[in-house]
Amino acid sequence: MKAYKIWLILLKLIMVIQFVLISLGFLGDDHISYLVTDLLFKTSLGTFLFVYFYLAGSPKIDGWDELFISFGGGLLIFDAWYNTFPKILRLYGYYFNPYTFYFSDKPEKKEE
Repeated sequence: MKAYKIWLILLKLIMVIQFVLISLGFLGDDHISYLVTDLLFKTSLGTFLFVYFYLAGSPKIDGWDELFISFGGGLLIFDAWYNTFPKILRLYGYYFNPYTFYFSDKPEKKEE
């Protein structure tokens, strides 16, 4: 079995275990293990989709479909690093706003 298949199966297995633990009430969806696994899964799958379909290509799939699928991979990576990563930093007391690139150890003050 290829290394990327083992990696994706491992990540899927971890996500299923965490889904069960969250469903039973042992963990919340803001727990650090869930957030880190979510970040790794989205980044890995997004990178795979982008590299495989955009750079490597497939002769059986239309070029526009390859572009659409690779764009979906890019959206997964964007979601992981712009939504999940700031949540991980917030758990450790760091605040990062990816839209303004504001990084601090104190929350952003809103002007009134």
